[in-house]
Amino acid sequence: MAHPDLAAWADFARGLSGDPRRGELEGHLATGCRRCAANLRLIERVMAVAAAERGPAPPAAAIRLVKAMATLGPYQRRQQLAATLLRVLRDSAAEPAPVGTRGEAGGERHLLSEHAGFALELTVAADTDGSSLSGTCVGPGGEPLAGVPWIALGEDRYLATGTTGARGQLRAGGLPGEPAELWLFPQADGPLALVLGPAAADPWAG
Repeated sequence: MAHPDLAAWADFARGLSGDPRRGELEGHLATGCRRCAANLRLIERVMAVAAAERGPAPPAAAIRLVKAMATLGPYQRRQQLAATLLRVLRDSAAEPAPVGTRGEAGGERHLLSEHAGFALELTVAADTDGSSLSGTCVGPGGEPLAGVPWIALGEDRYLATGTTGARGQLRAGGLPGEPAELWLFPQADGPLALVLGPAAADPWAG
């Protein structure tokens, strides 16, 4: 009696055998072949152990962040990842400075931006060590966006990455330079991008 090999029984256990071949294997088992029945049970036990040790799937947000970091780079390459620019509703840097503060170094820049109900309120602060970011983001229903991946970008490098907190807050300090853009990933169909500084006035330029 010809016995199917282990590869055939592995395909059978995984449901990869075509209908005719599967019928042949089932017929072989029906003859009472102990050897092949034992081989099939062994393969099924190995599959069960492998499935148990596979562990939970990574969060979708983490997958989006990794894919984005693999795609993003210099601005020439960033064109490959479609992003929607957030519309700036308020930028303190574009407003007249209060009397007595003109010409002062450092300070804070406050921005409010939105797109399709998504809103981001952000503060960029400059100091002697570089800069810092802090802010909150909310969804179309006004709910805090928790666990949203974000990336702060300089002219040609990453400055910081992270995910928003339970109240939609993000924070990063001690950045080596002023961010040019901030990218948020609240949805699967592409990131939202906020242009922050003159260095990114034309972020898609190659």
